[in-house]
Amino acid sequence: MKKTLLWTIPPLLPVVLLAVVLVLLAWWIGSDDCRTLLQNKTSAALNAEAQFAPLNWNWFRVASPRFSATGRAGTALKQMEASGLQAALNPSSILRGIWGVKEISADELKFRIGSPESTSQKNPATTPIPASGFLKWLPSLVVIDVINGKKTDLFIEMGQANMTLTGSAMEARPSPNGEKTLFKLSGGILSSSRYPDLSLRLGTARCILTDKGLDLTGADFAGPSGGTIRCLAMFPSDGSPSRVSGNWDKLPINVLLPHFGDKVAGLLTGDITMSYESGNRRQGSGKISGEGITLTGIPALTAFAQLTGLEQFRKLPIQTFSTRFTIRDSVTEWRDLVIESQGFLKITGEVNTSLDGALSGTIQLGITSRIVNMIPMARELLGLEERDGYIWAKEPVTLGGTLSHPSESLTPRLSLLLAAGAEGVVREGVRSGLGILGIKVGEPSSPLSSTNTPAVTPTPASVLPSATNAVKALEQGAGAALDTLGGFLK
Repeated sequence: MKKTLLWTIPPLLPVVLLAVVLVLLAWWIGSDDCRTLLQNKTSAALNAEAQFAPLNWNWFRVASPRFSATGRAGTALKQMEASGLQAALNPSSILRGIWGVKEISADELKFRIGSPESTSQKNPATTPIPASGFLKWLPSLVVIDVINGKKTDLFIEMGQANMTLTGSAMEARPSPNGEKTLFKLSGGILSSSRYPDLSLRLGTARCILTDKGLDLTGADFAGPSGGTIRCLAMFPSDGSPSRVSGNWDKLPINVLLPHFGDKVAGLLTGDITMSYESGNRRQGSGKISGEGITLTGIPALTAFAQLTGLEQFRKLPIQTFSTRFTIRDSVTEWRDLVIESQGFLKITGEVNTSLDGALSGTIQLGITSRIVNMIPMARELLGLEERDGYIWAKEPVTLGGTLSHPSESLTPRLSLLLAAGAEGVVREGVRSGLGILGIKVGEPSSPLSSTNTPAVTPTPASVLPSATNAVKALEQGAGAALDTLGGFLK
């Protein structure tokens, strides 16, 4: 019996030793020494100050309810938080002298990144790991295969244009040497503080985190009602400006320019390159073109509809729309603006807008000869000159007000045309009526040739110069004409 027991001891010894090692390992994982080691390794990988809540051992899995990290000076990572952490270990990796982690998963992850601020402060040293006899036998190198975030929220600080990506699934793969980490984000909704109505669905986004900063190598978004956006970005860690570039294709106007509301409909295609510095400084440039654009409810175009009787002006189709723009801090300058509705009008000019919605600029208005000939006294009041296939107003149109409530100098001039047109119709009606009675009428300033009766001329008060409704002006003029004719009949 004793011999049998002696023969069973050698085979059981490795098992007993393994059990002892596992017990000690479980004890150590739950100790402050292990937590300090992980915090130091994580801090070095993220260039941040990392903090883990107490760790729990569950067979070959380690769990922690919370994790947080604060980015060090001069880094793009500002803050990171995680909850419901689970790590699946690879026990055999210990024999190779490393801590092998198959996967780290988190129920929720939150990142806050932005342009690093320059500072002269030194980063604090890592917390020293207390000496431990057991610790000497454990590997100090941690190798993580993949990190998964089931629900990831990303907050991007870009001066006054803060952006938020919520509800995304994240996959991160750190390199074995810790020099970089590859990130992949899938799904989620992107919103912007500058465009509160902007809501873009993320397809995929890929980025690389190194000690040089965060490099967004590509991100694809879909608009809420069609269109796509693709962007690239770099958030350096050396304090140099952050750079963002992107392009969009067939994006509805109300997504990019919500200020215009329902007055402008259509699709926009374009690109932009921006740089952001500390202190909300920004610079950029780009270009925009449009297709399928329609202008609706524009006061000046409504006046054209009243003048010409062409209802197309109330909902004017635009075949050509293009412009270039430059951005300096809070002001955007729009240059080489071209808006053309074939057979109707063409607009060129330069416009300035600002972040607070202010609008200013001047534009040139060209009208086709067909439209000009339909407007009484258009040449006299607008001072039109012909070139490039259009008849252009000599005096430019001045823009002002805000994007939500714009003002322009064209509508008052068109009101004068409305009044002049109505007065012209009345005068012609008076002459025709007197002609029926056998009374010859010359020009308003000429005496009647057939009698000594002075020429009858409608008084200026019969038509209001500020009239903006042609029908009302005609009614007023028609009343004056009837009174005049009644005086002759008496």
